[in-house]
Amino acid sequence: MASNMRNPAWQGGMSTSVKSVSHGDSSALKEFAGECAWLLGVQTELMVRFLETGDSAGLEYAVRRGVAYMRALVETMADLQALKNRGASQ
Repeated sequence: MASNMRNPAWQGGMSTSVKSVSHGDSSALKEFAGECAWLLGVQTELMVRFLETGDSAGLEYAVRRGVAYMRALVETMADLQALKNRGASQ
């Protein structure tokens, strides 16, 4: 992975804006999913670096964090799907 990994929507990190998001709107979930995906990419890049340098402790930590971000992303995608299904049934 390129070390200059940047997603224009996140400007290289988690968003810091606090927006008023109406309940039932998927935009907050989509923003969180994007942050999780970006952070998963960061951890993946760190995993590669730790593998290259032989840093087992760093690798284990990055893997654990990557798994946590992936779990959060999967759960958020399920929430988005449930919101979509609920909207389609109404």
